[in-house]
Amino acid sequence: MLLNISIQNKISKQQIDRLVGTSFTLKERYNLGGIVSPKLYISTSSMAINNLLILNKNDHSCTIEMRPKGIIIKFSSQFNTYALITSYNKMSIRKPSAIDYSIYLESHFLKIKADSKTHDFITKLFRYKLSNLATRIEDVP
Repeated sequence: MLLNISIQNKISKQQIDRLVGTSFTLKERYNLGGIVSPKLYISTSSMAINNLLILNKNDHSCTIEMRPKGIIIKFSSQFNTYALITSYNKMSIRKPSAIDYSIYLESHFLKIKADSKTHDFITKLFRYKLSNLATRIEDVP
C-alpha cells in the first residue's frame, strides 16, 4: 500500500497499525539494535514510485522501518512524505548483484544500492522475519 503520510490523521495511522503492527517499544528497539535502516539510495523503482521520485531533482533515497508484522519504506517527494507499507509475508528481497538489493512489495519494487551498513540491516530484517514467521497454516492471514 502506498500512502501519503505527510499529514498524519487517525485513519491512516490505524490502517498502518492494523497492517504492520504498532511501533516497537524502546526496550524492543534496543534489543534489536535499532529498527530503522541507514539512508538507502534508490537506483530503480516501479512506475508509481518513479513518478514520485522524479519530482526530487537530486535525492532518490529512502529508509526502512521494521514493525512487528511488516515494514514501512519511507521516501520523500518534493514536500510530501510517502510510505510503502507491507506485511512480511508479502515482501520479497533479492540480491541480483553484489552492489544492490531488489525489494518487491505486492505491485511495487525498489532496487537499492548496497554497502556494509545496508547488508547488516537487511540481514537483521531477514532474521527477524524468519524468527516471526507463521509456523502453522492457520496462522497465515
